[in-house]
Amino acid sequence: MDVVKNAVEHLNPGQTPVVTFDQPLFALAKQIQWKWPESYGEDQIVVMFGGLHIEMVALKTLGDWLQGSGWVQALVQAEIATAGTADSFLRASHVLRTRRAHQVTAAALYILQHCAYNHYCLGETRDAEDLPEFEDWCCQRGEDIPQFHYWATVLELELLVLVYAHEQNNACFKGDGGAVGLTDNPSALRRWMVAGPEVARVIEEFQDGNQHWRRQTADTRHHDQTPSVQASFVKDVRSLVGVIEEMGNPFDVVKLDTKEIAGPAAVETVMNAKRIGQEQFEAFTRECLLDRTKAVDDPIPRNKLKVFSTSTPRSQSKGQQQLASVKNDRELFARLYIGCQTRDGNLEEFFRHENQACPPALSDGGSLCTGTKNDLLTCLEEVSDAKTETPVTTCIVLDGAAIVQMLKPAASKTFEEYAQQIFIPYMSMKLQTVSRLDLVWDTYLADSLKGSTRAKRGQGVWRRVVAAAAIPGNWQNFLRVDSNKTELFRFLSAALMEWFDQEDKQLVITDGEAVLSKPLLPDLTSLAPCNHEEADSRMLLHASHAGQHGHHAILIWTVDTDVVVLAVSLAQELQPEDELWLAFGTGQSFRYLAAHEIAAGLGREKARALPMFHALTGCDTVSSFARHGKKTVWAVWTVLPELTEALLLLSSAPRDIPDDAMRIIERFVILLYDRTSKCTDIDKARRKLFARKNNVQLIPPTKAALEEHVKRAVYQGGHVWGQILLPAPELPPPTNWGWSRTGEGQYTPYWTRLPEAAHSCIELVDRIIFCVFLDTDFRIYKEKMFRFFSQGEAGYVSSKLLSALQSYRRSASGL
Repeated sequence: MDVVKNAVEHLNPGQTPVVTFDQPLFALAKQIQWKWPESYGEDQIVVMFGGLHIEMVALKTLGDWLQGSGWVQALVQAEIATAGTADSFLRASHVLRTRRAHQVTAAALYILQHCAYNHYCLGETRDAEDLPEFEDWCCQRGEDIPQFHYWATVLELELLVLVYAHEQNNACFKGDGGAVGLTDNPSALRRWMVAGPEVARVIEEFQDGNQHWRRQTADTRHHDQTPSVQASFVKDVRSLVGVIEEMGNPFDVVKLDTKEIAGPAAVETVMNAKRIGQEQFEAFTRECLLDRTKAVDDPIPRNKLKVFSTSTPRSQSKGQQQLASVKNDRELFARLYIGCQTRDGNLEEFFRHENQACPPALSDGGSLCTGTKNDLLTCLEEVSDAKTETPVTTCIVLDGAAIVQMLKPAASKTFEEYAQQIFIPYMSMKLQTVSRLDLVWDTYLADSLKGSTRAKRGQGVWRRVVAAAAIPGNWQNFLRVDSNKTELFRFLSAALMEWFDQEDKQLVITDGEAVLSKPLLPDLTSLAPCNHEEADSRMLLHASHAGQHGHHAILIWTVDTDVVVLAVSLAQELQPEDELWLAFGTGQSFRYLAAHEIAAGLGREKARALPMFHALTGCDTVSSFARHGKKTVWAVWTVLPELTEALLLLSSAPRDIPDDAMRIIERFVILLYDRTSKCTDIDKARRKLFARKNNVQLIPPTKAALEEHVKRAVYQGGHVWGQILLPAPELPPPTNWGWSRTGEGQYTPYWTRLPEAAHSCIELVDRIIFCVFLDTDFRIYKEKMFRFFSQGEAGYVSSKLLSALQSYRRSASGL
């Protein structure tokens, strides 16, 4: 500041210096002015906040207001920006591009606002003289309707940012010969900062004097006024207007892409945001500048007035989850040490509780523990070998979602080309060998139990699916979004129905809860309305319908093990001459499975119990047992035939879980972890296995956790799969069957009704120390302790435990 004052005084004595600072330096400069007003006061030097930083902050504030409103998706649909670029507009990562996006948006909103006003005027029966003016109508509408107020605020903020005066001379004194390379030399940089504006003025005067003749013929308009730029701007505005009109008038619906109406808290924010800001500004002025009861540099808390966006919980990495698990084990060992000191704990009570909130035998970092479902096919193919020759069938049932995943767009440019050049030819080929084709689509519910499974596939951006729309570059990323798939399925169904015109052929396509057929089927009551969420069960419903209408050889095309399991269960109900085939897999793993032969090989009872067994041992909505795959659980089922009776009992959609069935399942899980065990109580088995294996990660779940696991299995295997032949089964609330619901409406597993061991068993007996370390060399044990405790803690605990172990070795036979 001294350098600037001296330079200005030398160049133009008596002139008040004016300095522009960026955000960090501006705050320091103002503090200097307030600290030494005689030398640097506001009457001595004028300090200004840099225009670029003001614009960036304003654009980021506007981005916070628009976060989650559907604005980004609208820009993508209008092909104004790609998904990543449009998302960066919320953070103002590129000021020029962000500014242009808001210019286009402001123009589009202004047009739509006038369209809404014209629509209002046309609907009024009053005389034109009695109609309110546009501005009055907007004010009244904004007071009455929060949705209108929200988008009117967006337009107001955008216009405020766009009319803000921006720095004009940056190109002159920051270009060639300007600030480039000066930041490494503080002295040169200070001289440039003082002389920069004067250099820009001199350059401009020189150009005026020496290039006047060129400016007589040159185009002196701003580059944004050129015809090409204006044409591009108008095109983008029209495209955005069209997209928003298809989504719904923004002055009728707040969230553009999902039509979601904001909740009461968000409405309160929208209606009072300006008042809240004004009150806070007045309070700051009064407290910090007038009354001076607060320091001017006291932190100002964020309001966080975001209408739609909510803080997304950050998922832990695998390493973080393992670290948390280690910490829980450390907690357990600490409790063991406490038990060694107290000598009056309840050992049996301890093993009734899990050592973690999420049972390690059933969960993976708080989510369902997933196994390899396809391993079950190896067991089933031992009953009936897979075939490579195509069987002769009259009806084929296709999993539409799997086909779309398989059929890549290749050279197709638009969705119309994809439908006509790839999808329809594939369907035509399938129709050549059969007389009936059923195409079954998935449906996607917001509160689905498969939410966690789908979340692992990642996220994408919602896009419009219309004939002329361009195919997205990343097909898999496009298919990660449920709304994208729903629109694509509907579009492909319409294209297929329009194309289909073959004699002596039947086409059946699912359409939400309804069914489309061509020619029209006379009896659809056994197919629709249908509330099945998954195509897995709905495909079997269509296969059963085809069997009832004269088709005795049916082929189901799928890539999901669940469908194979359900088909085997259904095949045992067929007549001896009927055949149910499965075309399973893709590429080199593709093969044909005879569900009717597998069902005959398993036997009627075991085939009926197979879906319940598959659910109990791990499917998309039920955990598998950690470190125990399908081959292992199949082998245990083979040596425990009484499990079949229990599974059949649970397969019939029971209201509760019978005690007899629970005892058999408890015995099944014990054998899964210890084939030689004689225990029938799983909590006692946990105690013995813990003493032998010295690892809480290698013991079965508690009885309380197993009961919730069985509930989830019964909900899927008994209520959902046990009623697959009903088009609209009545399902109980999942919260009664091992699930809990979050505040956002999502379902999460309810792991156990009992608290963690560390929270419930405050004191543990010293005998558990003996169980864990009896057969462990103390030197090895000491090394383990140093992994769980700090060096000082481990040494102290080791010395105490050594004396405890020596004292109680004589009582080993009592355990």
